[in-house]
Amino acid sequence: MITLDQVKSVSHVVIGYAMGAVTAAMAVHVISSDQGNSLSNAISQIASGITSVVGGVMTIVAIGSAIWAGYRASPTQQMKAVEAMPEVDKIAVNPVNTTMVKAINDTSRPKVVSAKG
Repeated sequence: MITLDQVKSVSHVVIGYAMGAVTAAMAVHVISSDQGNSLSNAISQIASGITSVVGGVMTIVAIGSAIWAGYRASPTQQMKAVEAMPEVDKIAVNPVNTTMVKAINDTSRPKVVSAKG
């Protein structure tokens, strides 16, 4: 993933090339020194703005990715993903013995409590 420091480094390189072009234009008298200074300031401000925007977008993308990863890693989503796979054999499981549950909940049967003393 691209880090903010890498973006700032690229920004400095681009600013350097742009400033070199402005200096060359001033050297061959295509633009005056006042125009060169104002152009240099404008280039610096544009690069600074772009760096700030890219940093903000990268932060939003990182937060969104973390939220999405948390959602996709939830046990419910993992079960849905496994159930959607045709190559996974499906096993029907009855986790509760209904006869045992009926016997436990039957109020006509006495409850036996064993305590060692």
